[in-house]
Amino acid sequence: MRAGVTYLSLMGCTVMAAGLSGCRSSQQQQVASCGWKAEQVLPAGDADLQPVEQPRSFGPEDLHRYLNGGAALYLGYDFRELAVRRYRSRQAGLITVEVYRMGRPEEAFGVFSDDQEGDHPAIGQRASFVPGLLRIWQGCAFIR
Repeated sequence: MRAGVTYLSLMGCTVMAAGLSGCRSSQQQQVASCGWKAEQVLPAGDADLQPVEQPRSFGPEDLHRYLNGGAALYLGYDFRELAVRRYRSRQAGLITVEVYRMGRPEEAFGVFSDDQEGDHPAIGQRASFVPGLLRIWQGCAFIR
């Protein structure tokens, strides 16, 4: 790993905050099919990226507990579930990964398209990156 770059493994895709990635097509197809659980997409961790808490999950009925005031946007786009986990990286400090599973790819794109500022690295179907925030759309997944 290069200094100052954080890698995450999401459903077989290695994502670098600097905007580079590599994904196995079978994993991308699984995310596109919507037949997965959000917690399955969270990184397991590695030598540099260590989980600091157990994954937390939220459904439509309690999303407001996590997104105090922001749940309406996601609920308006057929939100199904959210999995959240915090990690500690020796290179980047604390990182929070949020995986939102929406009902259809069009709904995940709707959430992603709400804010597309910054650079657009070639990750997933579309991505946007500003320092401190990487947002990815892939199939029924919106990841940030």
